[in-house]
Amino acid sequence: MLTKSHPLFQLSRPNVTFSRFNSFSLYPPTDPRAIKAISRMNYLHGGYRASGHITNPDMLYTLSTCIRDVTRFIDLYEWRRLNDMERCAIGTFWKSIGDAMQIEYTGLLSKTEWTDGIDFAEDISEWSRQFEVVKMVPAPTNRAPSRALLDMMTFHVPKRLKPFADEVLAVLMGDRVRDAFFIAEPGIFAGLVAFAALNLRKMYLRYFSLPRFSPVELFDEDKVTGRIYHYEYLVDPWYHKATFWSRWGPMGLFTWVLGGKVPGSETRTMPEGFLFEELGPAAKMWKGKKVTDSHEKRLRAERMSGCPFASRMGN
Repeated sequence: MLTKSHPLFQLSRPNVTFSRFNSFSLYPPTDPRAIKAISRMNYLHGGYRASGHITNPDMLYTLSTCIRDVTRFIDLYEWRRLNDMERCAIGTFWKSIGDAMQIEYTGLLSKTEWTDGIDFAEDISEWSRQFEVVKMVPAPTNRAPSRALLDMMTFHVPKRLKPFADEVLAVLMGDRVRDAFFIAEPGIFAGLVAFAALNLRKMYLRYFSLPRFSPVELFDEDKVTGRIYHYEYLVDPWYHKATFWSRWGPMGLFTWVLGGKVPGSETRTMPEGFLFEELGPAAKMWKGKKVTDSHEKRLRAERMSGCPFASRMGN
């Protein structure tokens, strides 16, 4: 299991992961920002992969959760199930990310070539389930990261209600994750509340929520400096621009009252925004330029905007 000392835990802080994922998820495959985000991620992973602290199966499993867990949650709790085109798109997108990260599939997945994104998603999801049976087991070192995650997720919950909020979150984890993290089985009432809330949300979105008239803006880029700002945060306002509204608007005041931080209250959260060269642990900031540049050069040559399964489909 992932421990607090494990490199994947260290590299998966919200400020790093959110920035990378948004950059290569919201921009076209050949966009310089998407390529820079993946190249920086490859650099940050590179030393750990070379030393064996992060293995290829670790990387493949993390990739699989972006496919399997997302599609499962959408099918269960969003206002409608995914259609085949959307399933294919999810599998295709994450296959392209796996290729860009140079993740090896041979010897792990049941195939080496796939017809389309659905075929790939089904193969990696089945491997992922088997991998969990072997690897997702209780370990004392799992306690600290699990507690840190629960505290972050329930940060805005009043102190007296936090134990119950932990129970509700435990419902969504499932038996295997709960056992691995030494989290007690939730009560029946917590289960009823969790599933009632999710199903009420589903009904609201399906029957009462108007469609969006414009995309949700998650971050912005300063055209002069090239620095990127976030618009949303959970606990720490990483890369969140300090404006009067962000500091003293409803969300800022709510966070401040509960003991949280508002944008601009700490220099460590970089309210001036970030550059890709700065992402990662503090010891890695502004390092690895040559390695990152080599990844960029490779991706510009190899990464296309077309379907990674096109040759199999005869296109």
